[in-house]
Amino acid sequence: PPAEAPKPDLSDEHICRALERQGIKSVHGKKVSRAAVNYMVQNEHYTGVLILQRSYNYRPRKERRNRGELPMYRVERHHEPIISRETFRAVQQVRAQRLRAHRAGA
Repeated sequence: PPAEAPKPDLSDEHICRALERQGIKSVHGKKVSRAAVNYMVQNEHYTGVLILQRSYNYRPRKERRNRGELPMYRVERHHEPIISRETFRAVQQVRAQRLRAHRAGA
């Protein structure tokens, strides 16, 4: 079988260093933190997708997360993406593999 191509380093730390090398800073003008990168690679919103009606008001001033009680609406290409769909999917696969390996070892 052909050798598997090496996977790019998709760690939060690697991404932080790459952003720093490119001169990209946070909205506060500081280095982008690992926590911020971690949040971005888990949030599909950064791929240009908007999901409407994730939450709803069930009483005046009382909000609930929508867990299927109401329809949700997905708007593709709503805004310019920060993360490509391919990168987002690759990160999700790596995270799922790491979680499975962690659970198997626990």
